[in-house]
Amino acid sequence: KQWYQRRVRGSEWMGADVTTPQNIWVHVCAAWDSESGVATISVNGEAKATQENFKKGGSIKGAGNLVIGQEQDTVGGKFDANQAYVGRLYNINVWGYALNSTEVAFLYESGFCGFGTAEQEPIISYKSLLEQSRAGDLTVVDGPCIDLDDASNGQILRFPLQAKASTSNYLQFTPDFKAGELGAFSICTWFYKTYGDKSRYFLSYAESGNTNSIILGESDKLGFWVNNDKIKTK
Repeated sequence: KQWYQRRVRGSEWMGADVTTPQNIWVHVCAAWDSESGVATISVNGEAKATQENFKKGGSIKGAGNLVIGQEQDTVGGKFDANQAYVGRLYNINVWGYALNSTEVAFLYESGFCGFGTAEQEPIISYKSLLEQSRAGDLTVVDGPCIDLDDASNGQILRFPLQAKASTSNYLQFTPDFKAGELGAFSICTWFYKTYGDKSRYFLSYAESGNTNSIILGESDKLGFWVNNDKIKTK
């Protein structure tokens, strides 16, 4: 089994013991609100862990660098091939608020091809990710649910097989948070892992003076970290 976890501003962590099988699409959402201090992790539409007083009053600064498929040890670089993502990612979105349980359930229950939405538009949409330049052997492939009116719907980010994992395969850009900093946010994505090891990262966000402000991926546990503090398996 793996653990679904998240970390925000410091050494606190939380997790939920759930399986993360290979070669199966899994939907995961992590939501955190600074004002209330509530953090929740949901897997396939169901909350698996909720914690109160979780980094209450914290924030995430804008104007940083977002990378899909690698973990940053410096802003925009110092990747590690052993941490490079292997598999497929679909419909990654980031919201500037904490999604509630109804929204999270709806996103999952709408299905892989359902194009479910939340009450507010994401501040970083999957469509905007697909518009960014890709590096290395990261490709976009048609999935099973292409929308003829919008080609970005249904397109999947495909990373090479584990034998060809490389620091060259990624997508990166400076996202627009619509604000100088975030006091709440949510990240949701479908992922399909094809790797057998336990140290692969989907997403990392780094800001000047604070690399790895946000990380989403696996390091023995499937985790979500902030501000360069990596969660260790217990």
